[in-house]
Amino acid sequence: MNKYIHILKFYFRSASTEQLVYFFLTIETLTILLSGVGFHSLFHTPFFNIGIDPIFAFFFSLGIPQFIVAHQWLGIALDGLMIFIPVCIAMGYSKRILKISVFFMLLIYYCTLTGYLGHRNFQSGFVFVTLPFLFRSKESSIFMKSILRYWILFFYFSAGLFKIMSAEFYRVDYFSQTIADQFLPYFAEQNLHWRTSLHLWILTHPGVGYFLYTAATLLETSLFLGFFTRKFDKYYLIFIISFHGISWILLDIAPWGQLTIVFYLLNTSKIDK
Repeated sequence: MNKYIHILKFYFRSASTEQLVYFFLTIETLTILLSGVGFHSLFHTPFFNIGIDPIFAFFFSLGIPQFIVAHQWLGIALDGLMIFIPVCIAMGYSKRILKISVFFMLLIYYCTLTGYLGHRNFQSGFVFVTLPFLFRSKESSIFMKSILRYWILFFYFSAGLFKIMSAEFYRVDYFSQTIADQFLPYFAEQNLHWRTSLHLWILTHPGVGYFLYTAATLLETSLFLGFFTRKFDKYYLIFIISFHGISWILLDIAPWGQLTIVFYLLNTSKIDK
């Protein structure tokens, strides 16, 4: 075990920013695929909903997601390539064509998955995290990294703002009721998992749930300050990771898809070592 720890330490010390991004992207994508929602798992799924996003309409009008879903072998191959190619880049085999391929595979995967499931979780950061490395010039890469920083800020600030504008935000029992609606089957089955016990405790203490919901919402809206200063970025990073971790525990909303990209909050002054 110590041998592998030393190997990882050496890798993290010597790897470039690009390699580290693709390393964590590989872990993130692998976690998503292992949860059972890869291309191959959508084989022969007949119905889809493209919504109003023109990017979804573009790919579905070309028939790309439909073709992939109709051929399981292709879905399995693409699932494998979404892991294999980022691993190659993380190991230092950096070719622009490979990075472009990864971006479009992840974009098509996101559109296909959310289109066929009919559920938009909007955790699309794992698609955009590769954008800074698609450019040849270092200046363009740095500029795109800065754009992604502002995208992160807007993503969470707007989420908090929409919650405040909603009438449900002012209901003390709203968060507790959300938990009750989402986990009713577990309660009916008398599931004895520790998380179920936590949910039941929050249901009997709605004030605690409302405090958590209100605090998270206000912290989300505080990211607005990031448009004017970078001095809070490291705290925003800690908040976002904590936010997703708590949401996973309390609401079973997995954070995979939105974790790697938030590390752009750490350093926006350069793209590589």
